[in-house]
Amino acid sequence: NALDQLKTPPPGKTAPKPAASTPKAVNPAPTRSLPAAKPQPGATAPAITKQPPAPLPLLPDAPPPGVALAPLPAPVVPANKPATPSPPVVPTGAGTGTAYPGGMRITFGNGQGELSPVSETSLKTLVSQAPKNETVSYNVLAYAPGSPEDPSTARRLSLSRALAVRSVLMGAGVPSARIYVRALGAPSGSATPDRVDVTVLGANAPPPDLALPPPAEIATPKTATPEPAPPKPGAVKAP
Repeated sequence: NALDQLKTPPPGKTAPKPAASTPKAVNPAPTRSLPAAKPQPGATAPAITKQPPAPLPLLPDAPPPGVALAPLPAPVVPANKPATPSPPVVPTGAGTGTAYPGGMRITFGNGQGELSPVSETSLKTLVSQAPKNETVSYNVLAYAPGSPEDPSTARRLSLSRALAVRSVLMGAGVPSARIYVRALGAPSGSATPDRVDVTVLGANAPPPDLALPPPAEIATPKTATPEPAPPKPGAVKAP
């Protein structure tokens, strides 16, 4: 009730009426019209023509013909095929061939890197008696005498000897991929430095790098002479 009394004016007074606001008239801004382009004398407007749509491609009635490849030309084989180089063999060579279990030792003359006819024949015999298997390989260990002050000379000579043996093995039918060559130069503690040891390795043999060379000297052990038995005590010695 108190709020209603505050809203109602006291008797004898009337609430002032709010003045009605009249909107002001706003003059619109004048719009400028662009002048129309005057056609030049003698010029005609370009005519717009509509192009017809492109025709769709027609499907072929029959399948395309088969494509035949040109035959490959035959490989050209040279008439004169280079033969396997002959191994360095000299008739006056001092080398020999000595067989041992699983391989062969080829000896050389002092300072000589060529093979003798006897050494060549021994290597060919080794290949003919070796197993014919793709897993069989040949380990070639070459040596040459030398001094610790000049190890390169012994290495070069041992390499020439190893390559000579390799040439004979290839000429006998052994592929080069199954021949492992190692030029070791001067051996340590050996009485036969002028040699090449050829070892035949099979499927169950150790790798070529780990294959041990044969003994330095191949000889039959000497039989020891039995010593006489000591005389028994009390026995009379014969005169």
